[in-house]
Amino acid sequence: MNDPENIATACERVRARLEAAGRRFHANDNISEFIHGEAELKALEDEATARMQAVLEALVIDTQGDHNTRGTARRVARMFLHEVFKGRYHRMPSITEFPNAERLNELVREASELVVEGEPETEPETEPQPSMSELAETSVGNGAGVGTSPNGGTE
Repeated sequence: MNDPENIATACERVRARLEAAGRRFHANDNISEFIHGEAELKALEDEATARMQAVLEALVIDTQGDHNTRGTARRVARMFLHEVFKGRYHRMPSITEFPNAERLNELVREASELVVEGEPETEPETEPQPSMSELAETSVGNGAGVGTSPNGGTE
């Protein structure tokens, strides 16, 4: 097998590393450990941009003359790498364990109240569902709590 580092394109290098390690790379798998730094992630973005541009051209869309679609290929590539599939190409935040001093055994969440000036407070018809960032604290069987830290648990 050829050395993955001698392969010309970033996507083929990353794929070769995954295959050499025997790792699957389905759409929802995190492959960030096989991407070697920001430069290679930028190279993946450039390759995705070129391929997205080819898709737009195959659809007979004038991305040069139409100001509405100029730069669309780059925007779509960035959206996939840094938003839609962010959990695939970027390292996941570390999980931080902390003591469960209150001995809680259920999810704890503080809901914000919506107050509109000049209108009486009313209860919403349905309880709002928590976002992922609101699901910050829970307890586990050993009495410790766990949560994610956006800065890798360095606080």
